[in-house]
Amino acid sequence: MWLYRHPDSPFFSDLGKTSNERLLGDEEMENCLKNTGFANVQVFAVSGISFGWVESAVGRRLLPIYNLIDRLLGKLPIASRYGSFLICSGEK
Repeated sequence: MWLYRHPDSPFFSDLGKTSNERLLGDEEMENCLKNTGFANVQVFAVSGISFGWVESAVGRRLLPIYNLIDRLLGKLPIASRYGSFLICSGEK
């Protein structure tokens, strides 16, 4: 979603974006959990979760292409490191 949500992207859209929404990397997410008292923190990325709708009209037209690329990239070994979404777990 970097292309859609990062202000440096040519496809950036703030439509539907909340004031506290921001992109987090895996290391930042892991540090956030550890700094708030979680132990045994694990963070991994996943791909292949298709979007059905986004607020931006331009984004909606590009969704089929995005979803296809994300599904294809999700089949590569690097998907667990560079997938579209982060899954996090930890013990409190």
